[in-house]
Amino acid sequence: MLRSDLSVFESWKSLSRVIAADLCGDGASPFSPMAIRMSRTPSISPSDSNALEAISRTERFSCWSSTWIPPMESSPRRSSSTAPCQISSRDPPTWRSTILSMASSVGGGTAVAVTVAAGIHISEATSNRMGTRVELVMVPLPGCLIAENPSQGVPAGGHGSGSQDEKVYQPVRKRAIETICHQIRELYRAVTLTSIHKTQGMVMAFRLLSGDLEGIHGRVVEVEVDLIPALSSFVISGLPGKGIREARERIRSAIENSGYRYPDRHRIVVNLAPAAWEKDGSVFDLPIALSILAASGQVDADLFGGWAALGELALDGRVRPVPGCLGIISQLRRSCADAVVVPARNRSVARAVGGMKIEGAASLRQALEVIRGESRGSGAVTEEITSAEDRRDRADLSDVRGHARARRALEIAATGEHPMLMIGPPGCGKSFLARRLGGLLPPLDREQQIEVTHIQEVCGSGCEQLVTHRPFRAPHHSVSWAGLIGGGSPPNPGEVTRAHHGVLFLDEFPEIARRSLEALREPMEEGSVTISRSGSSRTFPCRFLIIAAMNPCPCGHAGDAGPRRCCCSGAALAAYSARISGPMLDRFDIRISIEPISGRQLLEEPLTVPESSAEVARRVVEARQRALDRGQLVPNRDLQWRDRSRWAPLSEPVTRLLIEAQNQGELSTRGLTRLMRLGRTIADLRASEAIERVDLLEAMSLRSGSGPASRAVSLANQR
Repeated sequence: MLRSDLSVFESWKSLSRVIAADLCGDGASPFSPMAIRMSRTPSISPSDSNALEAISRTERFSCWSSTWIPPMESSPRRSSSTAPCQISSRDPPTWRSTILSMASSVGGGTAVAVTVAAGIHISEATSNRMGTRVELVMVPLPGCLIAENPSQGVPAGGHGSGSQDEKVYQPVRKRAIETICHQIRELYRAVTLTSIHKTQGMVMAFRLLSGDLEGIHGRVVEVEVDLIPALSSFVISGLPGKGIREARERIRSAIENSGYRYPDRHRIVVNLAPAAWEKDGSVFDLPIALSILAASGQVDADLFGGWAALGELALDGRVRPVPGCLGIISQLRRSCADAVVVPARNRSVARAVGGMKIEGAASLRQALEVIRGESRGSGAVTEEITSAEDRRDRADLSDVRGHARARRALEIAATGEHPMLMIGPPGCGKSFLARRLGGLLPPLDREQQIEVTHIQEVCGSGCEQLVTHRPFRAPHHSVSWAGLIGGGSPPNPGEVTRAHHGVLFLDEFPEIARRSLEALREPMEEGSVTISRSGSSRTFPCRFLIIAAMNPCPCGHAGDAGPRRCCCSGAALAAYSARISGPMLDRFDIRISIEPISGRQLLEEPLTVPESSAEVARRVVEARQRALDRGQLVPNRDLQWRDRSRWAPLSEPVTRLLIEAQNQGELSTRGLTRLMRLGRTIADLRASEAIERVDLLEAMSLRSGSGPASRAVSLANQR
């Protein structure tokens, strides 16, 4: 920038000759370049500062008058309301001169300032976007100073001394002043056109890709930073939330503590585009800091081509992990980003996306080294990632004593992902059985692992490795509607979303608020939940396997003929069972009664070794493979009625059995469809292509919930 400005200086030399010819009329040059002054910021290397030799300036003038020339129309930033050639002065003047100054800016920060004193002082200053200022000072030769009118004068020697009789006066002609104004305008036009030509095809505001979350889904956000030479300020636009507005102090401390210079003599303008989206969080700390360093010239801006960044900055420059990294990177991969730098602790999870270069950084300085290619980043990466929960011992089905019918029901529920309701007295093992259902489900595939990990990241679990196990969620029965389904403003995911591709266990089912229970209907059917607010609407996935447990009555001993006999009245029993509505109860494909086991069954070693979860899970996988061989891409609970000829070929006896069951009033239309889906799962476990009568009979027994406790609940519902 400095060497290119020398051509401007040469233009001023020619301009001085024009002014001299107009003032003196003899072609003599009253002006000569006497000094070149330059001030620079630390961003300019010493080699540039040696390009110009500093020459001491002659006599300085103590009194100034000013006249402003409005900028050209191409200047977008500043304008002047003062008319050209309007002279103002301070009394009493020691020296009077006409100073013509013009200031404007071109492009994205190239400021051009021109100051001319008729016969006294001419200077040209150019400030680029990095803060460099170069000023050319031209002072008059002795004997050529001019006064404002013939009644006032200056010493002929030009040094402010001498007798009055030695004074020589020259009148200031209005035409000379107008000529100066015209020449300055022409020179400014040339400088402006040159600056515009240099900036054509260039983006003066630095841009870096990043992203944030909308609900649990990622979106791409462009971080734009512009530095304007002005009083120090830091402005963030683009509907930033409180977390983003507080990032200003974090970013400044991180930059300075990392050994870089914070451009405190500039107005820093940060825009998060699209500006119409509301944004919040700390994910933009790292991209804003990198953009400031690139815009201030401390880092080569060309190195950031194709890069994106996300991360939270600590005050000492460390990069902290951010939630939702997987979703953001997935969207960045669909955009024009080729590489992304993420926090080191997010790198293992982020590399699961694939399709782009992903590097981790533990600090701001290391992030710059990664972008320069000086470092490969940090963060452990393994091909097979196993979480801490996978390494610990899981609940196994071999621990269960007795409960043969319940074990069979768990196997069927895991095969077809059928909702299951267990009814039994306290302490009979309902929760014990429910916690072993996850071990019967097939392992997550790669896409499901990414989905589950992403949801746990967004919900604040802080996953540093890819989750490979099925989630198991068991919220307390006092959970609110928003905690179970999701809510807030903006809406956040609830327990049904946290259990996506896993198990949702609801113990003490009737004790959950009625409003929350009824809200479960649509998520159980659709596999997603949409929460709408006045300002936004968000959809969360929630394809889970629900298993619920309840007591048959408030005291828990309904149907028990032993010493712990039920003491609840009929009204109390009916009120307790009425807490679960008929439509909600109809959505449970399996309703099984759990009976307590005897002490002998619990303490004595069984005659045969109970099957482990691995053995049962093997049969579950084989049954699901048969469904895949039929071209079925969804579990049996989601089979569509329009495809029943393919998944439910029925013989004549089986059809009559279904018609009789519905005619007896035991099945609704939805219940009939669910009964057929349950029979399809049982047939798959038998490796049968068709649904037989025996399959439907077992499905009916599981759906009716045979047993004393279930009969007590059914009796209460009939009342």
